Amino acid sequence: MDLTKMFELQRQHDAALIEKNGLTGDLLSRKVLALQVAVGKVAELAGVGQWHTTKEARTAGAIIKISLILADAAYCKKCGDAWDIEVERCPTCDHGEFIPIKYTNPLLEAYTEALSLILSIGMTIGYECVELNARYPITFRTAEEILLHLFHDAFHLDKEQQMGIFEYEYFIVGYFELGVELGFTEEQIETAYLESIERQRAAIG
Repeated sequence: MDLTKMFELQRQHDAALIEKNGLTGDLLSRKVLALQVAVGKVAELAGVGQWHTTKEARTAGAIIKISLILADAAYCKKCGDAWDIEVERCPTCDHGEFIPIKYTNPLLEAYTEALSLILSIGMTIGYECVELNARYPITFRTAEEILLHLFHDAFHLDKEQQMGIFEYEYFIVGYFELGVELGFTEEQIETAYLESIERQRAAIG
């Protein structure tokens, strides 16, 4: 995973957001609060956000009415069946009008949104070249345990005197460990992050 590249992309994205929205003041506290909300969304989509029940992780979704070039499939306007994007007529009802759709992973998207905030917070605190290595052992066994530690440590991310390079690296390592526990590979995480940055850039204009 190319963290150096990801930090640089995040730096450019943050600069664009700050300029466009005229952001001033204590941005670190706002980022930390946003991170807590984002990690909470990850917990909810992972099915571990409730103490009294267990839910299945939400890893499947779809975006409709997107560019045909980006589409994974075509949704028939008449019968609702989804088929290969190159099909000219619906094999089910022989209708010829389709809506392009793209399959998504809501959990992975939420995970990368929180990762974006973690990178942004790291730069705000002053750490931009984190190298992940084996000297930080991970002992957490479940997504619930990892999330509890992340929520606990997130409260200290806006306390510069309490968050040294070791603590920040341990935090981000813990977040990547969560990704592994949720079933994501490093390649999936990096690809999803880059796609997320591109979507946000397009939204900024």
